[in-house]
Amino acid sequence: EGAALRAMEAHLRRRDWIASFEKPKTSPTEMLAGGPFDAGAGRSTTVLSPYLTFGCLSSRLLYERVAAVYAEAAPRHSQPPVSLHGQLLWREFY
Repeated sequence: EGAALRAMEAHLRRRDWIASFEKPKTSPTEMLAGGPFDAGAGRSTTVLSPYLTFGCLSSRLLYERVAAVYAEAAPRHSQPPVSLHGQLLWREFY
């Protein structure tokens, strides 16, 4: 759980990235400076899915924390279904 929360927090610090996230423009294999274990290094996805799948990270917590970032960025953030909220809702639906 601790690793999941640290990874989530690292991504949440990337506020502009969260606000402008759009799924068609991402690549799950893209890794930029910092290496594969640096969550804030510029990945084009969060790579939080395993933490969500195995219950190490609450989807509700992630949703609420992303909503807080959106509230700061309003109204200039991406919208579902391509936004992080949209992707989380789609993921949890299936």
